[in-house]
Amino acid sequence: MSLEGWRLSLDRGGTFTDVVAHGPHGEVRSAKVLARTGDGLDAIAHVLSERERGDLSLRVGTTVATNALLTGTGAPTALMITRGFRDLPLIGHQARPDIFALDVVRPDWPIGWVVEVDERLRSDGFEERGVDDVSVREALAGLLREGCSALAVCLAHGVAYPQHELAVEQIARGMGFREVVVSHRVSRRDGLVDRAHASCLDASLTPSVQAFVRSVSRVAPSVRAHFMASDGGLVGPSRFRGRRALLSGPAGGVAACARLARAMGVEQVLGFDMGGTSTDVCRWAGRTEQREHSQLAGMSVPLPGVDVVSVAAGGGSRLTLCDGRAQVGPGSVGADPGPACYGLGSAAAVTDANLVLGRIQASRFPTVFGERGDQPLSMERARRAIASAAGVAAEDLAAVRAAAAGFLTVADEAMGEAIACLSVSRGHDPREHALVALGGAGPQHACSVAELLGVRRVLVHPRAGVLSAWGIAGAPSVATAEARVDRDWAETLPAELEDVVQELVERVTRELEDEGITRELRIETRYDLRYSGSQTTLRVRERSAFEDEHRRLFGFARPGGRIEVLRVVVQAWVETPVVPWMPPAPARPPLPTEFVPLLVPREGRAIEVEAALHSWEKLG
Repeated sequence: MSLEGWRLSLDRGGTFTDVVAHGPHGEVRSAKVLARTGDGLDAIAHVLSERERGDLSLRVGTTVATNALLTGTGAPTALMITRGFRDLPLIGHQARPDIFALDVVRPDWPIGWVVEVDERLRSDGFEERGVDDVSVREALAGLLREGCSALAVCLAHGVAYPQHELAVEQIARGMGFREVVVSHRVSRRDGLVDRAHASCLDASLTPSVQAFVRSVSRVAPSVRAHFMASDGGLVGPSRFRGRRALLSGPAGGVAACARLARAMGVEQVLGFDMGGTSTDVCRWAGRTEQREHSQLAGMSVPLPGVDVVSVAAGGGSRLTLCDGRAQVGPGSVGADPGPACYGLGSAAAVTDANLVLGRIQASRFPTVFGERGDQPLSMERARRAIASAAGVAAEDLAAVRAAAAGFLTVADEAMGEAIACLSVSRGHDPREHALVALGGAGPQHACSVAELLGVRRVLVHPRAGVLSAWGIAGAPSVATAEARVDRDWAETLPAELEDVVQELVERVTRELEDEGITRELRIETRYDLRYSGSQTTLRVRERSAFEDEHRRLFGFARPGGRIEVLRVVVQAWVETPVVPWMPPAPARPPLPTEFVPLLVPREGRAIEVEAALHSWEKLG
């Protein structure tokens, strides 16, 4: 990847597009633009001139896959599964998020059709029944007539013995299916349920993701583009598929928190990324934490990614009353029309509450709102929207302010609960962490959320609003490969697997070289281990690390117990040199530019205080 021209990093969120540009001579530019176009690439014009876009490399994080999943706009997808397992995707694991709920709402997996394949391979590889080509062709022809365009193939024991999945794939491609996904390429994990769900997600979401990739190529055909994957690494266009893109946007915020913590010398941080649509929470303590299942839209998505907890509480989250109780989200007013104060819509959002309480100073915002894009933020519209949402008179200013304070208290509690879910419930004390506030709305709520958690230190970068894009700018290029082992752990095992590991190293090296990554790689080998009889797998370097981590997470270990090795995993990555973007400390603390009245939520009321207004440019 050339580092001679401008390097542009772009985080396309649900409400805003954040962009950070690093110049060839150390220049840094940034912008935050309302995401009113499908790809968000119009934001490039806000930081670079036409002349500067010649030798350009582009890094992109996007919510396109998440949005397609949440809105159900993925490709019409069918699942082909071994005969006798037709209902398996519906039955799932029988996991119930709310164990006492009488009305159980099943996750809405993107599966339009389920077709059984008359085939069977046993766990030892013996073929009981081969693939019936005639019935497969008849079923596929029927799917094409009904409008199915994406196909997921998940057959029993397909990871160990993929020949039947490959046979069905060949038939489907020959009949004209545009997207065919076979489960053994999506996941090397055991378990037919997870592989079926993961394959269907990949088949359904990849067309939307690849359409986004093509739009990037059309807008900037000469640009060298890489995309942020769910695991926090950058991949080339051909590797950016639905399964890799689900946490593309939040992964940028995680990378930013890690870089800021290292720069500040902080050992443990909780990331608090509050954008326009949602708030993403992460934890960093020397390394980026990963998880095998991600939580999205009430689904436990069986695809690996950064460990992020998301709640529907962002600057654009809709404020409503539900049975007389203040409610924030999960609906959003979006970028267009946006919060009422933007001058286009009338629905109240968190941003309107912050404006009414003085936590947003309209005079410090650009005049880019209203129908013609030339108006300031509208305090009058915000007040009317809050009054309507709360059922109070717009003329009763005290009641409107009290309602706004109540809504913000609810939002803060929701975000504090998400952070507690990521820390307290996993054995980490939030009071031992610093809180990194980022996103367009994060710093507005950082102090109140920190107070709820007992956190005493908050880190706010001067460019906190576009920090996710800064994280993407410094993210490494990553390639991962894995192989099944299915043996008991022995001290001699790493030496016995040398040939397998070398083959995986060659594979990840080739993937990065094909994407133009020629600098020296860093390579790490880990193993997926579990105690015999357990289903809890931990990815570690050796047995002692497994027992230490098991003891930390679950309070016990079994020294001398039998440990199974499921997989060996090799990851290669290349770090990206990026300007630190940390401002120098001022010679002495700057004086405030002015004092303004500010209303602070306290126990459902709005308490007025005199707040010092500082200029970012004068702060260190």
